[in-house]
Amino acid sequence: MAWRRREGFEPEEVEYYSSGNYGPDANRTFDFNGIVIFSDANVGVIPSYAENRCNKSEGYSPCLVGGCYPSYKRCDGIQDCTDGYDEISCLDPLEDREEDFRIHRYQKFSDFFDAEDGDWLWLDINIGHKGHEQNLVEMPKVDDPYVLNAFSVSKEFGFGLAPAPQWYSIIPPVYVSLEMPDSCRRGEQVGIRVMVFNNIETELLILLVLHGSDDHRFIMVEETGVVDFYRPRTMAGDHQHLVSVPPESAMEVIFPVVATIDQGEIELTVSAISQIGRDEETVTLIVEPEGATIDRHTSILLDLKNRALVYEYMDIIVEESYVIPLQIRRRFVAGSPRGHVSLCGDVVGPSFPNDEPVDSVQMLRKELRGTEASTFNFGANLWTLHYLRLTNQLDISERQDIFDQLNVELAAIMYRFSSEGSFKMWDTSQPSVWLTAWTTRTIQMAQFQDWENIIYIEPRIISKAIEWLIKYQTPSGAFMETPAYQAVPLDKKADAYSYGYRWRGARNITLTAQCLITLERTINSLQGNVRADANNAKIQAVRESEFGTNKPVVLESAGEGVQGHSPRLAHCQDRAAEKNLLQKLDHVLERELRNIRDPYEVAIVAYALSVSNSVEKEAAFNQLDRIKREESERPGLLVRSPVQTNKRVYENNQRNLLQPKFEEEWDSHAVEASSYALLVYLIRDGVNIIQERIVEWLNAMRMHDGGFISTVDTLVALEALTEYSYRARLRDLTDMRVTVEATGEEGRSPHNVVISNSSIKNVWGLVNVVAHGAGQAILQLDVSYGIDWTDLKKQPPVDAFKMVINERYSKFRNKSICNVEICARITFFLANVLTVLSLPFPPTLVPAQMDQLGGVAPELGRGDRGRGPDGLRGLPARPRKEHLSCADERELPSLRDVIGGHGDTFARKTVWFFDYIPGNTTWCFEYVMKRWYPVANLTRVRMATIYEQYQPERFQMVMLNSTVNTLDVCEVCGSYQCPYCPIYSSAPSLNLPNVGFLISVALVTYAYQVFSESRSFAGSRWPGGSGSGVFVRISMAVFVNVALDCMTFVLSATMLLPSLRESILLSSRTTWRRFIVSTGKTPLTFPPSLPLVIHLTATPVARENP
Repeated sequence: MAWRRREGFEPEEVEYYSSGNYGPDANRTFDFNGIVIFSDANVGVIPSYAENRCNKSEGYSPCLVGGCYPSYKRCDGIQDCTDGYDEISCLDPLEDREEDFRIHRYQKFSDFFDAEDGDWLWLDINIGHKGHEQNLVEMPKVDDPYVLNAFSVSKEFGFGLAPAPQWYSIIPPVYVSLEMPDSCRRGEQVGIRVMVFNNIETELLILLVLHGSDDHRFIMVEETGVVDFYRPRTMAGDHQHLVSVPPESAMEVIFPVVATIDQGEIELTVSAISQIGRDEETVTLIVEPEGATIDRHTSILLDLKNRALVYEYMDIIVEESYVIPLQIRRRFVAGSPRGHVSLCGDVVGPSFPNDEPVDSVQMLRKELRGTEASTFNFGANLWTLHYLRLTNQLDISERQDIFDQLNVELAAIMYRFSSEGSFKMWDTSQPSVWLTAWTTRTIQMAQFQDWENIIYIEPRIISKAIEWLIKYQTPSGAFMETPAYQAVPLDKKADAYSYGYRWRGARNITLTAQCLITLERTINSLQGNVRADANNAKIQAVRESEFGTNKPVVLESAGEGVQGHSPRLAHCQDRAAEKNLLQKLDHVLERELRNIRDPYEVAIVAYALSVSNSVEKEAAFNQLDRIKREESERPGLLVRSPVQTNKRVYENNQRNLLQPKFEEEWDSHAVEASSYALLVYLIRDGVNIIQERIVEWLNAMRMHDGGFISTVDTLVALEALTEYSYRARLRDLTDMRVTVEATGEEGRSPHNVVISNSSIKNVWGLVNVVAHGAGQAILQLDVSYGIDWTDLKKQPPVDAFKMVINERYSKFRNKSICNVEICARITFFLANVLTVLSLPFPPTLVPAQMDQLGGVAPELGRGDRGRGPDGLRGLPARPRKEHLSCADERELPSLRDVIGGHGDTFARKTVWFFDYIPGNTTWCFEYVMKRWYPVANLTRVRMATIYEQYQPERFQMVMLNSTVNTLDVCEVCGSYQCPYCPIYSSAPSLNLPNVGFLISVALVTYAYQVFSESRSFAGSRWPGGSGSGVFVRISMAVFVNVALDCMTFVLSATMLLPSLRESILLSSRTTWRRFIVSTGKTPLTFPPSLPLVIHLTATPVARENP
């Protein structure tokens, strides 16, 4: 290794290192290094090796020292040679053999490694013209030193590396860390686990202070650990607790608190004060309303294109009072309603609320996993950027965080992209034609020349995906799914059989239309051999009959060009092959067009033929226009059955109150089909009355502020609305002033709403809306409330699922272990569909180690932890043998992923993802939850939901009533005041010293000081007289000093000084001090030999450094 100085003024520093090999003698040492010996010297060989004769033709190889071994046994993991030579160099020395362990391990304590803020520091510095930079980094509080290293990259000087790592210790002498659940329900009593660390070699008295607030109170435990679970005695203000921490150790103290607000966020601050310093930590606790949450959404398009004033009355379905007269049940849980009104200009919807990237949680209120979920997150952000770009509102410099998130989502999508060009939904699942076409179509839209330096889509990705798709084209020209998804497709809308016409056989109409749209979108990005593959597909289609069988044809690659022709001719033939391939797909859809009747199939086929400029596009449009429904207030929608948007209820005063949107059977189908229809109408006719009515209907179908029903229909609707907004150009004309008045607000003062959200404090009554100006805007009202009665839950439009959940809490250890059994089946047409099961848990229970669920989940170890009620964590799920109808009873069929648990982002519920839930049998599985956080008085009611991922209007809600709400704070060991818990930390008893002993000490001290001071005054002249007068004054001064000394001794003995702020003024024995005793007209001045005087000042606030 050579070290060269950049300046070039010093010679190179060269170091040589020995490199050993397996040569046991001189001859083979040269041989193993590839050196041929030309010498007459005697280069020796081990005699046993020299006499060795191994016949390589018969399959034997020599060992290193001596002997032979079968060649086929090399690197089989078994040593056949005595020296182990047959197993040498079999493993890659650079291979990470612990990768699987690190990925799939279960971290019981996230404190062991904090990847976000603590254990890893990465600082990227751009050094300017000065040649040096300084950056201040706030280092976290840990007990380990840091090892810092640095490297540099420069155009002029190349790559530089620091000579040696630098050790840096930031271990603080005293600090605290807090642990608690990030959320709780109203009324739940949360224990804040405080760990106080003493890193010095001396025992310290540390005062812990829980700072008071109007939002929370401290829970007091009575004598012998008696405390009520429902209404304990609480205390407001600061709470102090003094602990003695041994040297170089830590101590755990738990502070129990209860929130005093119904919902919102509260901040909890704990300080640690010692003689050498103090530390302070603040955590945020989210308080959610009590009860099972029910949400309702109302959306309307304020259209002021041809009028200047619009009145709307939006009904808040929550009553003012939760009490039902003469009944024990309630309309809703008190304090649980919450709502807000949002307004956004144009027709697309809100663009990046809170100036942050969006995901499925913000858009649809659903926690999703898998490749399609990442595709949705990618597409939702991408189409919003396209909308801002097309309407001249995009400033790339201000949206850098959005592009960063796009790169993150793209990495998540490419994680499951195979080298063959396919995408798969889960790590262990098979690739899907529909998913590959949908994902490729979405990421292709990110190819834009102005963004290439920010987000870049490799063209080879698109080419390989298209090449893989072509392999699943049948001789008749249609596309079909992979064998794994032919019976159970990911999206039921991509089923091979037409809705209502299953007797016609597998036609793959919608899947073929999806692939045709993808090919049209990506035709200009195709590279490499895909053009030759397309040419082969055309040849196969020509040779086969028009009504050939739907057997997949695997095409061979034709190489760099067509053999026997020039590259230019090959390029021309490839372009012709692309055209012929698209024409072949057009012929398939044109042939099927006359036979399809389903509105969704007609809409997607009409759009596919329109974008491919087929000769039958007019026929498809006419068929689309004929089947649209016009019996409702907003015609132009395509649905299989009538879908009601927002009902209107007329009151006695003739106000038509707009009701929220309720779930209908074909919501997602209707939104996606109408969005495709809108695109077809825009391509053919531009903007007219039909398009405007479809846009109005689509915005009335919103179930959330940002999204519609599911992921797929939301992306298609965003694309259609973006295209409409770009063509209509109403964004430049929109100038509106909207006045919103909530009748439940105090004073009922109307206020103007800008393009933002406005929360409603008193959620009941009406929302009166008055809009002035011109243009279009979307006004939305979102209301949620909690219930505790089963009859008040959401009712699905069809009974699609049947689910039963049983929770069995242990009778020992204070119900800290819970076994959960879940049984589910689908009841709608006995169909198998992609299913999601969402199960919230109390903040103290968490499901343990969800990465080994029934043997199906090697991929579940990638941070996918499950979690149960707010303090339990779960163990691996076990399938029930008597319910599983599968080949291997150890596996839980179709379970692919699960999220939730300790350290997981979605720590408030457990979400299970299944490829399908069968309709002919009931599947059951169990898992265990264990207590993790000390939380008492847990919420009694929780709601579990099972739904179809791409048709969430098919769902079932199951309300759970648990018995853990009767546990008090000491039964869960949630306070240091509980005497029978291991974290018990009692305060020192206030045992005052014996009164007689104090009086004796005081008298002896008093007599000694009086006589000693009087003897020192003998023969001296002092102003104010002498003799008995001076003795009286001295006695009085000494008596005051003795009394103060006794008071100081008592306070020190009873350990009250840490809670006082002492300001001690000591009189110096080397200077003169005056002590005035009001006896006579002339004050006395005493010499400095008198005892010191102590002055105490007590305040309730402790100093930083006592």
